[in-house]
Amino acid sequence: AETAAARGYALDLSHLIRGVTTVAAALCDGTGRPRLVVAAHPFQAQLTEERLQALGLALRGLVRSAQPAMLGVTTAPGRGDGAEGR
Repeated sequence: AETAAARGYALDLSHLIRGVTTVAAALCDGTGRPRLVVAAHPFQAQLTEERLQALGLALRGLVRSAQPAMLGVTTAPGRGDGAEGR
């Protein structure tokens, strides 16, 4: 199974809150430590698996866009190539 770090977003299917799916992506500082999270919480079965993936990718993109302005980070720690979360 692909990990949240590899995808660049996390997905929780009704484990934290029954009946609610959570899709989230973290804004990390220069050391890779999460500092902020952007999340969406649709009701379980409201979105198909494909739509959940699209939402996760959109949140990942939002985080990558916001990270430089909010935290001054443009690449993942230790990578230096701008390919964080691939």
